[in-house]
Amino acid sequence: MKTSKVIQDIRIYRSNETDSDHYLLCAEVNFSPQWLNNSNIKEDEFFKVRLLNNESIRLLYTQRVKLHLSNRKENEMEI
Repeated sequence: MKTSKVIQDIRIYRSNETDSDHYLLCAEVNFSPQWLNNSNIKEDEFFKVRLLNNESIRLLYTQRVKLHLSNRKENEMEI
């Protein structure tokens, strides 16, 4: 898509109050739907917390957390 179709309006604001050669640039942009992030994933679906209702998955998760925490404590003791 051409940028000329995306950018609707551009304005440059200059100020007399500041002793600078910088300008403020404001642009009105119209993104097409393909550019927008259409992720409608809920936070609990992102982490799939509902899977912890399964007993085998919950057991595996707790074992991995315990292993990770024990490895972390060992690494802290070495430092």
